[in-house]
Amino acid sequence: MEKALLDLQQENRSLHEPLSYYRKEVESLRKVSQDHAQYKRSEDHAKRVISALRKKEKTLEYEKCLLEEKVNDLERVNREVRATWTRDIEEEKRREAGLKELYEKKWKVMNEEWQKKSVAAPMEPVVQICQARIRELEAQNEALRLFESKFKEFGVPWDSLGLRPPRIKVE
Repeated sequence: MEKALLDLQQENRSLHEPLSYYRKEVESLRKVSQDHAQYKRSEDHAKRVISALRKKEKTLEYEKCLLEEKVNDLERVNREVRATWTRDIEEEKRREAGLKELYEKKWKVMNEEWQKKSVAAPMEPVVQICQARIRELEAQNEALRLFESKFKEFGVPWDSLGLRPPRIKVE
């Protein structure tokens, strides 16, 4: 019996080393399995984040296209408005030049008539012409202020068009 006990103790010692080795091996494999599971969860999370970012990117690209279309439309409208205003200002300049010429002719004719009569005729027609001219100049100044304010409203520098007619002081 003692021999059997010694044999069992001997067998127990000989099996104890492989058992502790395999226990360590099993623990190591559990750790690797846990690391793998954690890696898998991280990978799945990363895939979900990437998918969400791709959706967001598509949305942002679509919004960018919409904004670019709006900018292009605004630039086109800006060019049209600028062309219209430039044309209107040039037309106003031509009209003003024509009125100036007309008033100068009327002034010459009236001055000649007055000199022919060589009397101190009433100055009423001259006063009327001066008053009409003042009204014309005030209207022109108001139109220029309106154009300038519209240009500023749309962010177009007034001087960039080269259209800077002098404002006439009305006294």
